[in-house]
Amino acid sequence: MQTVRKGISADGKAVPGLQGPGVQILAVNIAQSDFEVKQYAEQRDLTFPIVIDKNKSVMEAYNIIPLPTTLLVNAEGNIEKIITGEMSEEDIQSYMEQIKPI
Repeated sequence: MQTVRKGISADGKAVPGLQGPGVQILAVNIAQSDFEVKQYAEQRDLTFPIVIDKNKSVMEAYNIIPLPTTLLVNAEGNIEKIITGEMSEEDIQSYMEQIKPI
């Protein structure tokens, strides 16, 4: 479950306290089965949506190389920052604070 796992945090945890007014987390899994993604999400009590890019069209549209890649998108839908590689819980918290609406 490499794709979703690395996109959450290096240790596979969802970062608490990030979702709220003005913040939405969406994971995009690349080409894994519905069963694998559902099982992974249930094991970790993930509450945010995970969509599966079965034909890699999202990956290609956003030129995502390498995995994992995180896109931080502002309220207007503009990409503020692109982060490649694994992130710690502290990294995720810091990046989310940078784009969190006031």
